[in-house]
Amino acid sequence: MGNLKSQYFQFDNNLLRCKSPKSTAKFCRLAFRRFRFNRRFRRSSGSGSSREEIREAIEYGAVKMNIDTDMQWAFWDGIRGFYEKKKDYLQGQIGNPDGADKPNKKHYDPRNWLREGEKALISRLKTAFEDLDCIGRNE
Repeated sequence: MGNLKSQYFQFDNNLLRCKSPKSTAKFCRLAFRRFRFNRRFRRSSGSGSSREEIREAIEYGAVKMNIDTDMQWAFWDGIRGFYEKKKDYLQGQIGNPDGADKPNKKHYDPRNWLREGEKALISRLKTAFEDLDCIGRNE
């Protein structure tokens, strides 16, 4: 289920560590004799988790999921993709496949490769919003 974090629960000097939202919710329902336990959990990361696993965590009380690592990778991946696509234009200020005297400024201008990182980050954010079932919830 990935990393699931919450405050630790203490019962009769036994420490319960949250392993999965389902087992923790089941334990808490039994311990407190309540059908629905309203404890709030935080997923440490969505990296490597399927949409179904993320939705299951939400169903069992997860209210926050850290996506910083995924966003950092998406940004980097956008820049890396730009470099791979423009590699032959990024070897010097002058000279590229279009001609030995052709300038490359428009290719190595940071605004261009940063824009590609931003586009990739936006795309990954949209995926995270879909995974977390956040699209159209405030309409």
